[in-house]
Amino acid sequence: MPNPLNEPTQFQKQLRLQKARSLLLMESADATEVAYRAGYESASQFSREYSRMFGFPPKADIKRLKETFEQIERNTDQIFVGTLT
Repeated sequence: MPNPLNEPTQFQKQLRLQKARSLLLMESADATEVAYRAGYESASQFSREYSRMFGFPPKADIKRLKETFEQIERNTDQIFVGTLT
């Protein structure tokens, strides 16, 4: 399997999708707006490429990530509360 970092266009696509993922996660922007901000001409093209890279469509991926972060935060809080008592 070829390494995507060896091809400049693949590397550029990865950077754009990582940026888009960050925008979706940190700014709670919608996928259409983020697609255009990340340089995509069409939201459907963005969604297809996003799904290929991350394994989930944008909305489902962000929901999954936020739930994971919340679970980690809850577990961390429990660890610290447990050490204080």
